[in-house]
Amino acid sequence: MDEAIGKALNDDVKPFGRGGGGCINTGQGYETKSHGRIFVKVNIKKGSDVMFRGEAASLKAIHETNTVRVPKPIDVVNLGAHGWGLVTDYIEMGGGTRRDLVELGTQLARSSAESVTVFNP
Repeated sequence: MDEAIGKALNDDVKPFGRGGGGCINTGQGYETKSHGRIFVKVNIKKGSDVMFRGEAASLKAIHETNTVRVPKPIDVVNLGAHGWGLVTDYIEMGGGTRRDLVELGTQLARSSAESVTVFNP
């Protein structure tokens, strides 16, 4: 898998941390020369390229609001026999405070209010 990701990105990749997964996708962090730390989410099911392109577009739209920090999409890549991957920048997850959670809720509410005026005809 690591080799397929490196080939798709035309970059040297080195996994770090523990990978993870659920019933739909798996994910892993990588160190790269070109992009620094990235996160790659992988799905092998048919149509996962469409799903990841939609997720990348959604992340890009949220990122552009400057209201909530989300992973910035880098690419959607074909990993051959390993399926498709959504490549984003890596966001270090850590223990936030209660104040951080309140701020996140405020930012999400603001983002939702803005999207209603943008998407509501």
